[in-house]
Amino acid sequence: MAIASRLKWFLDVNQAEYEVQPGEVPDEGRIVPDLYCDAHGYLMVVHPAESKIALPALRERTGRPLHPARPRELQDIFFDCQKGSIPALGAAYGVQTVVDPAVDPEGDVYFRAGDRDDWVHMRGETFVHLLA
Repeated sequence: MAIASRLKWFLDVNQAEYEVQPGEVPDEGRIVPDLYCDAHGYLMVVHPAESKIALPALRERTGRPLHPARPRELQDIFFDCQKGSIPALGAAYGVQTVVDPAVDPEGDVYFRAGDRDDWVHMRGETFVHLLA
C-alpha cells in the first residue's frame, strides 16, 4: 500500500487516525478534490465523488475569479502524487481548502492516497479537524 510521503507526514504529525486501503472503496463517503486558482492563489474544493462543482456559484460565493488549475500546476503542488490521484487534504500541501457541506462529518470518508490504487480511510470528523 502506498501513500504520498507528504500526506503521510501530515497525517502522522497531526496524530490522525487513518488507514490506507487498496482497491475499491464504498461509493458512500468517497470524496474528491478540485483545484482552482486566481491571482490570489489556489483553492481546493472537496466534495462527494458523485457531485460536481458549479464554477459560477463557486465564484459568486468566494468573490474570486477562479478557474481550474492546469495539469502542470497540479504536478508542481502535488509533487509526490501520481497524475489524477490528488489527496483531498490540501492542508498537507499548503493549499487553502473548503469542504462542500454535503460531505458528512459524522460518517467515514475515503480519498486518494496519492496513487491510483490506494485510498485513505478516516472518520469525517477527523478529516474536518485536519482542515481547521
